[in-house]
Amino acid sequence: MISVFSGWSNPAVDKFDPLTDTITKVLAVQNGESVLHIRVPGGQPFEVGGMLTFYWAYGISSPGQSPFLNAVAVGEQDILQTAPAFYQVLVPVDLLQKAYDQGREAGVFAIYTHPDGTTKDYLGYEPQKKTVSQRYKLDGFLDSTGEWKCPPPEVKVDGQGAAGHQFDLDAATNVQILFSYKPDMRQDDTVQLFWTLDSGSEVGPISITAQTGEDLYSLSATQIAEWKTHTQVKLRYVVTRGGIPHSSDSVTYTFVHGGVVTGNHTLYACGAPDAYQNLSNAYLNQITDVSESNWHAVSDGGLTHFVLDSKGQLHAWGANDYGETGTGVSGHLNAIKPCSFETNVNSIVMASNSRVHSLALDDKGHLWACGLNDERICGSGSPGELRTFRKISTNLTFKFIAAGASQDAASRASIAIGTDGKVYTWGNNEYAILGTGADQGTRLATPQLITGLGETRFKFVALTYERAAAISEAGELYMWGLAHQRAIPRQDESGDKWLRNPSPISIQGQNGPVSWAQIAMGREHCLAIDSDGELWGWGNNEYSHFSKDPGSYLDPVKLLPGTKFIRIAANYKGSAAIDSLNRLYTWGIDAAGQLGRGGNDHDQRGPSVLDSSRKWVNVTMGYYHTIAEAAVS
Repeated sequence: MISVFSGWSNPAVDKFDPLTDTITKVLAVQNGESVLHIRVPGGQPFEVGGMLTFYWAYGISSPGQSPFLNAVAVGEQDILQTAPAFYQVLVPVDLLQKAYDQGREAGVFAIYTHPDGTTKDYLGYEPQKKTVSQRYKLDGFLDSTGEWKCPPPEVKVDGQGAAGHQFDLDAATNVQILFSYKPDMRQDDTVQLFWTLDSGSEVGPISITAQTGEDLYSLSATQIAEWKTHTQVKLRYVVTRGGIPHSSDSVTYTFVHGGVVTGNHTLYACGAPDAYQNLSNAYLNQITDVSESNWHAVSDGGLTHFVLDSKGQLHAWGANDYGETGTGVSGHLNAIKPCSFETNVNSIVMASNSRVHSLALDDKGHLWACGLNDERICGSGSPGELRTFRKISTNLTFKFIAAGASQDAASRASIAIGTDGKVYTWGNNEYAILGTGADQGTRLATPQLITGLGETRFKFVALTYERAAAISEAGELYMWGLAHQRAIPRQDESGDKWLRNPSPISIQGQNGPVSWAQIAMGREHCLAIDSDGELWGWGNNEYSHFSKDPGSYLDPVKLLPGTKFIRIAANYKGSAAIDSLNRLYTWGIDAAGQLGRGGNDHDQRGPSVLDSSRKWVNVTMGYYHTIAEAAVS
């Protein structure tokens, strides 16, 4: 509703009735214009064949001042009858917006032109003015509360959407920023792009040619190279219409490096110290700064963790029973030490640890492994212990790896995505987690293609305890392995509890099947982020991973709807996440202080913010502990 002038009167113009009942009601929007209905009185001097010219005016500040001040003609209507009538007037929405933005009074008046061409005086000369008291709802740009909301920009990397507001720039050759417009853009509209890398100064404006529907801005090679040296980018754009700028919401995207968040970060830890996995010899009941210097990234892990220095050199700490740190030394490591490789390696981009073995991926796509190889999980035909990283013999190259999460021999396996986008597995198939359809107990010493996935290309894989998961480039989720307790959602719970081949998991959202970006799996529960950044969970809720009602097994449910997330982690009894505002969440059972909430008696039922004072960019959970990264301020 827009309030405008009412009760027109002018003693000097008394040959016809005053224009009355002119409270304007916005009935619709057509092509960016508001549809107004104006009541015009009948009688003299109106005659059939005459014409009314309507004006939208704003800024009238005193009686007797001409309504022509800041007046714009908004329509003409032929007089078809002498009786009172309502006429439809289209007022451009930017005129309504301008009156609101400037806090000016506004309204509609008219001039009557006689059939002989003579112009009569104003219809209403001294209007009773009203201030536009409600912001006009411009379709596509203003939300239900009246706040201006251009749809936020979207990033595409080599033609693919940046699922979960994160993307890998390592091999990117084409980075585009997409602007989608719901209303039609006008010829005189301008669009300007702005971005901020990490906590630096805002870059812009960068002028964009406004089109109808959507625009694409392609980054130059120099701009892509600059983005690769940072952790995050915050994007927004400004549409200027009628001389008034309107900014979109800002949206933050996180850069990943071979699947691992990049940038110089400080490490924080909480939880148990069994093998110095928390970089301490004591229990840490609160999230604590544990790094002596800044690091480039951190791997997922069981009791062993890996970080990269600025040159891409791999370092490790924690459990080292079987040589799984790859440092060539014996005994657990209570400090970060450089890893050793049997042959020269240029740069490592990603690492992953189970509980007994570790994988590393170099910048050429080659796989390396160390630790216990009894189940062929290190990709070598010789069982035993590998205390330095050895290259896995294969002609394949890879772009994503996961080492699993269990000490149990039956669940020891490895999984990777090839540069061809296909999924490969090797190790022990006792729990059917290789996904090849082979008999349980089969062992594979080298990566083998999962043929059941056909020609589908993948971007994310996860492996834990008794199940595995993969997310396609199109956002489709596949799972396989042990399917009990709804850790793998499916319609028929009465069937075989072992899924030996990948099974597509279709979960319905409000607008159809959910598209996925990430998944993290605990022993019996799963967390996932969809392509819109929304957080979901399913499986065993014994430790209140999804709700305040523990003990039930839940189908997929959305957690904290409306909050956007960029990272997730899970272990046997706990869950963790980071939202798009870089706040750190932990929940579940605070066994050994792994939630950082003060100790064993500080369990948290459902997701809750642990810390918002730092800029959190990555989190992983291992054996009763949590490791998190905060960007260096």
